[in-house]
Amino acid sequence: MKSNYDYVIFDFDGTLADTLPGIEKALNITAKKMNIDKEFTKDETKNLIGGGAKRLFLRAFNFSELNDKDLSLYNLFMDEYYKQQISNFVVYKNVLDVLKVLQENNINLIVYSNKPEEILNKCISNKFQNIKFLKVVGNNLSLPPKPDTTYFMKIVDELNIDLNRSIYVGDSIYDLEFANNLKIDCVICDYGYGNYVDIKNKKPKYLISNFNELLHIILKK
Repeated sequence: MKSNYDYVIFDFDGTLADTLPGIEKALNITAKKMNIDKEFTKDETKNLIGGGAKRLFLRAFNFSELNDKDLSLYNLFMDEYYKQQISNFVVYKNVLDVLKVLQENNINLIVYSNKPEEILNKCISNKFQNIKFLKVVGNNLSLPPKPDTTYFMKIVDELNIDLNRSIYVGDSIYDLEFANNLKIDCVICDYGYGNYVDIKNKKPKYLISNFNELLHIILKK
């Protein structure tokens, strides 16, 4: 079957998987360990997701940047984040079935996320064992997060990716801006963690409520 795209690049949190429960739990455990009288709610946590773990930590605990002292607190959070993410996430409905169909149609599948790379790879290996991703890339403190495209362009060169035949699938304004910076089409999943009033005003090419809709976008059906 012919396709509209050869490369489909995915965000992870809020797009392929619901990771919010683990992040909420990690924030609240960290707050207790930091002796902060604060209980993060589901909605508060949701509004923090999207810009990577460092940005999430800074916004949650009102830091402007990480210095040597704050880095130890960030590492405290990351220890909890790692433990809670591995055991507290679920793959969204229809995701594995759709990925399998795309794979069977020789579509190249890539994950490019602001999630810390070690945790991202662990999550992928736990729940996506039957999906062969061309590349899985997460973030670390040395890399600028999405919507910056600097590191991803190195992957484009490494894998000889044709951006004219590529599309990005995400759920947040960072994902839409990332796709716009790459000058590629974007699918926004409105079941994730984004502010969809703001996103709709930016007019993404595609807005979907069910992951199954992706098949009609990617494949010529």
